[in-house]
Parts: sequence; C-alpha cells; structure tokens
Amino acid sequence: KLGRIHTWKQFEEAYGMARAVGFRNINVDIMSALPGQSLASYVTTLKKLISLPKPPVHISAYSLILEEGTVLIAAHQTAGRGRRGRSFYSPQSTGLYMSILLRPKVSAQKILRITPAAAVAAAQTFEDISGESANIKWVNDVYMRGRKVCGILTEASITGEDARYVIMGIGANLLPPEGGFPPELRDTAGSVFTGGDAKTLFAKTAAGIADRFMSLCADLDGRELLNEYRRRSILVGREIDIYRVIGGQAERAKAEGIDDGFGLVVRFPDGRTETLSSGEVTVRKV
Repeated sequence: KLGRIHTWKQFEEAYGMARAVGFRNINVDIMSALPGQSLASYVTTLKKLISLPKPPVHISAYSLILEEGTVLIAAHQTAGRGRRGRSFYSPQSTGLYMSILLRPKVSAQKILRITPAAAVAAAQTFEDISGESANIKWVNDVYMRGRKVCGILTEASITGEDARYVIMGIGANLLPPEGGFPPELRDTAGSVFTGGDAKTLFAKTAAGIADRFMSLCADLDGRELLNEYRRRSILVGREIDIYRVIGGQAERAKAEGIDDGFGLVVRFPDGRTETLSSGEVTVRKV
C-alpha cells in the first residue's frame, strides 16, 4: 500500500511502513501541490530521505515490496550517481532528487522509451512553471538557457523479455546552489529557476514531473511522446562528438534526427549513417 494513497488511513499505514524501513520526515505537501491533477491517487511522497540505515540504501533494495508508482523524493543526496558511474552533484535544499518505481508490461526494447518519457515530463514541467523554454539533449539531459539543469538515470532488472522492475531516477538543479556550482560544473550547469521560494518550487516541480511522467508511461507508443521529444532536441542539425566508451576517442558526426525508437540518427564525414541507441554525445565546439 506504499504506492497508492487514497485515504488518510492508507497514508498512516504507508507512513508506518516507510518508517519501519528507515525513512524519516515523510511529508505530503507535494500531494496537494497541483490541485486537480491525479498525483495524489497513485503517489506516496517521501520528501526527505534522512537517517537511512548505513551503508546508504538504494530504492532497488525495496523494489520487490513497493508498489508500482511509488515515488521517493529527496532534497539532498550524499551519494548521488549519474550515468556511467559518475557522481551526481546533489547539494542541500536547492535541488530535487526523485525515483519512481515502475513494473511495465512491455518488451525490454520499449523500456528504453522510459528515459525519453522522463526527459519530456521534466522539460514540460520546467517550462510550465518557469515560463522559459526547456529542451533535451539526447538522450537524458534537460537544458535551459544553454546549460544542463537536469539529468536522468533509468535502471532496470530484466529477466528474458520481462522487467521485474524499472527505476527512473531524476536529479534537477532547481535553484543556484549557495556559493555557486563547483569549478568543474560552472561552465556547463545551470538551474531551472533563478529565484523563488524553494519549498514551493520543490513541491510544484515534483508533482508536475510525476504526474506527466506517469501519463506518458501509460502510452509509450504514443506519437505525443515522440513528437515532443523530437521538438525539444538541441542536437538535430548540429555537429557533434560521439564517445562510445568512457575516455574513448571522439568521433565527429552530424546529428540528423531522432528515429521512431528514440535513437539518434547521425551522419559521419564519409557519408555513412548510423542510429545510436547509447553512448555519450556533445555538441562540437567550433
């Protein structure tokens, strides 16, 4: 019952379960952040994850006992992880860090569409609340004002063609961190908002992302998701560098489009084309 909350009695039961496994300071502010939306019907929000058992516990440790749709939300991470084992900068009180547990009844191939769905949900939410445009760098980063404001990491446990669970993790810089970003991020990182009340922005953004994400995941084959992802791409038509492995040599190419499976279609200088399903890409510096 931790994943779907309809009544105060169910919330009290979920609250007790969450405390039993080590979560503290459970808050329901986010459930009423966007009145009229369906968030409260399928989400339990755990606003801060503190006093966790040592060593730190990942949501996957509870993946078999939590219901689909469970959302864990934190205002701070002590060991945030990004793609390819990188650390993810997660300062106190200026960011939003959330994980959503899914049990999709789709093929392993279609599970790859969950990351684009999260990117679109985040971009739409940022744009709606801030009034500024938000775009996507294939495959999992959201950019505003030319800077990265959000990253997404999707993990899955798959047996054959069936997914036991999928965890969509998202980290967003809502406001500029106190003292600014660390030196290695100052030239590339930005924040969704330039100012405002942190608690209000936290609640509205979390509610908006969760609501949109769950709606998009209900129709991963839908043209709305694909069209929105394509429309927001910052790579199409630009010269890029492709890195197939960490620390590998860059391959120069031009991004020509996003195919129906959310692969990045690229053309190399010799005329060859290829559709990428994974890898690291950056806009080539002129």
